[in-house]
Amino acid sequence: MTAAIAVEEIVRITVLKKSMTSFPLTMPSQNVRKVAHGEGSSTGSARDYLDALDTIAAMKRSFEAFFERFDFLLTPTTAAMPWPARDSHPSVIDGKPVGARGHAVFTPFANALGLSAISMPCRVEPGNLPVGMQIVAASNRDWPLLAFARAYEVRLFDHHWPT
Repeated sequence: MTAAIAVEEIVRITVLKKSMTSFPLTMPSQNVRKVAHGEGSSTGSARDYLDALDTIAAMKRSFEAFFERFDFLLTPTTAAMPWPARDSHPSVIDGKPVGARGHAVFTPFANALGLSAISMPCRVEPGNLPVGMQIVAASNRDWPLLAFARAYEVRLFDHHWPT
């Protein structure tokens, strides 16, 4: 499948599955997120850390199975719509207070699992603020991911860099 055809197919699948309320892969626990972000914890035990590593290994197996069926996974880049540029992060998401990393729930798993990923601007209606999408591929699939991202950029994104 060429990258251009893949772009059309993934857009079609995304539109068809837009109403899905769940995803077969679960979101990681707080301990796993800390490991993925490289954050230490003075209150966490060695057991918590080892449990998080076990969870990451299980997630890696789940994603390997996922990528046997699909070439790419699309997620939002952040869990919030754009916030004012003067703020480093949104303080509330979906009516709940969040900390400095509250918006970054979709991207750390790719780092923790060693997956290929890229974040790109998402096509939006004129006059709307920009949002990003993350495209994730299996480990060591950088070239197919870059080809897909390039095809998306050329065919669907109406942005032109200043000259």
